[in-house]
Amino acid sequence: MKADLAEVSASYVRKHSLVVVGAFALMIAPLEAKGYRWNCEYSKIASLEGLKADQFKLEFAYDDATQKAIIIGNNGLADVEFQGGPLGVTFLERLPTGVVQSTTVANDGTSVHSRHTIMGTKMLASQYYGRCVLK
Repeated sequence: MKADLAEVSASYVRKHSLVVVGAFALMIAPLEAKGYRWNCEYSKIASLEGLKADQFKLEFAYDDATQKAIIIGNNGLADVEFQGGPLGVTFLERLPTGVVQSTTVANDGTSVHSRHTIMGTKMLASQYYGRCVLK
């Protein structure tokens, strides 16, 4: 009887130790995730009217654990696609109208934000030039 009780007790400890270790691992995993934020300021715009000075700000956030990215701008938050590489990153925003807006940030912080907007039957394309700081 004592041998059976000892075996049941040892089995209980083994099973519940795995649960505790598993729960602990799940608690630590989010701590290993890293979030990134880019604060971007643009000072020039190129459009059909030419190149001129303009002030424009955007912010991007990326979570490497979920691999989700968002844009934070004048119109609030929106999901964007993230593409990273050895020379920089690009964020793509697909709009319901069928157009795509993109922002590329080079490793040195230089950035281009391209807008392709269609208003009715008119194309309003522009590119903003500036810098982003990785926070």
